[in-house]
Amino acid sequence: MFLICFLAAFLSVSVQVQAQEKIRIGISSSSPGFLPTVVAEQKGFFTKYGLASEHIRISLSVAMNALSTGDLDYAITMAQGIAGAIRGVPVKLLMMTQDKLVFFLMTRPGIQQVTDLRNKTVGISYFGSTTHLVADAIATRHGMVPGRHIPFFPSCIDNGRFPSP
Repeated sequence: MFLICFLAAFLSVSVQVQAQEKIRIGISSSSPGFLPTVVAEQKGFFTKYGLASEHIRISLSVAMNALSTGDLDYAITMAQGIAGAIRGVPVKLLMMTQDKLVFFLMTRPGIQQVTDLRNKTVGISYFGSTTHLVADAIATRHGMVPGRHIPFFPSCIDNGRFPSP
């Protein structure tokens, strides 16, 4: 009788483990913006709903391609998701963890307002990133043409090289 109970319990656990759907979540770095899904994974929230989650560290521009090929199920991104949707990648926004973008601009002491940045190079993470899109929007809002009145310099290397705009 003990053997039958043991086998029944073992098979039940085995079936539960196999019944979990595996999902792969793309994140680009270890930053607070990606924290909600990492915490959810560590707290077992995905497992509770039959999901075996795995976080994959990947460039978010590459993540858009991985989403379209099925190599990723989710990507924690905003700018790249919107850019991908505009290009026809079938993506959907599932959740937002912040109600506003949190960015700041660090400058030399002589820069007092955004228009003082005219003809000054501004560092961004990489072309097509959220920082790039926000910098574009700020420049445009202040009457400047992004890239012409404010040159951008990608400060992060993506796959060993600087991506082109």
